Amino acid sequence: MSRQKYKQNLSELQGWEMAIAQTEKQLRESRSKVARLMASLQTFKEGKISGKPWPGDEKAGTAKEAIPA
Repeated sequence: MSRQKYKQNLSELQGWEMAIAQTEKQLRESRSKVARLMASLQTFKEGKISGKPWPGDEKAGTAKEAIPA
């Protein structure tokens, strides 16, 4: 293999490695965001089931009866 062809192959390989690393990073960030959203969703569901008023609702104690799970 010629030196020029070797350098070209090495450059292409490095490009693939960078693309893989960047995609893996984005995947980790996405998984983290999904985990935070799922935690928020669970909090909202628990509040709804327990009959808690919506945060900031000035009429405390006006929440509907708890909805069975």
